[in-house]
Amino acid sequence: MDEVEVESLEAMGTFLSCLHETNSLLGTLNKQVLALSQELATAERNLSALSIPFRSTMYEIAMRKDAANKNDQPSFITNSPRFPEATS
Repeated sequence: MDEVEVESLEAMGTFLSCLHETNSLLGTLNKQVLALSQELATAERNLSALSIPFRSTMYEIAMRKDAANKNDQPSFITNSPRFPEATS
């Protein structure tokens, strides 16, 4: 083996060492990303579970405000025609 071949083999060895280190780093990063993904999925489920009671409470508050603003008038509007009240 001449000197050029030895230098080439050393360079290839260094390159393979760097590739191994990079692969190890990527494996660690992948594990961390998977753990984070699982934590985010759990957080999303928890937020979703809180959404229903929150919406229910907001609806109840809106209905109370609506009833207070209309002075206990019905809080619904229909498209039915209005007939004048009969006077006797």
